[in-house]
Amino acid sequence: MASASSIYDQVTQILNSQDANGNYIYGGDQNNTPPVKTSSLSDLASLSSVSQAFTSGTVKGSVQVGDGQTVQVGLLASNIGSGILQTLSDIANFNSGSNGNFGTTLTGCAIDIPVERDSRRGNPPARPSTMSRPRTASPISSCRAHCPSSRP
Repeated sequence: MASASSIYDQVTQILNSQDANGNYIYGGDQNNTPPVKTSSLSDLASLSSVSQAFTSGTVKGSVQVGDGQTVQVGLLASNIGSGILQTLSDIANFNSGSNGNFGTTLTGCAIDIPVERDSRRGNPPARPSTMSRPRTASPISSCRAHCPSSRP
């Protein structure tokens, strides 16, 4: 989870970037407020929707290019950051709780599950069906027989 938190920090730092005048580059018409208001990955994961993490405006910046003619320029933090923040939130929620999926270490059985090597290249086979030796029991059932903690 440290990697996901680090990525979150980098993404929000970019989305909350300011120009030389102190305006938030991706803030749209609300360029005086940081466009991402969550301060940590756990804050983000606690929201019911990732869209709640954004305070950016809904109107992109514009520049005047001629008499009475303006062109929209720039991007909104919510447009460019929603996808990655949703993914990070999903990872954090998948791992939430005291017994989160990424918080435990492998048991001895899980580490010892045999993988047959491809004799030509020394690599694991592409699919389990390419294994050449007959098996009397699956690695999982063998693990359950030896490790009481892995039994359902």
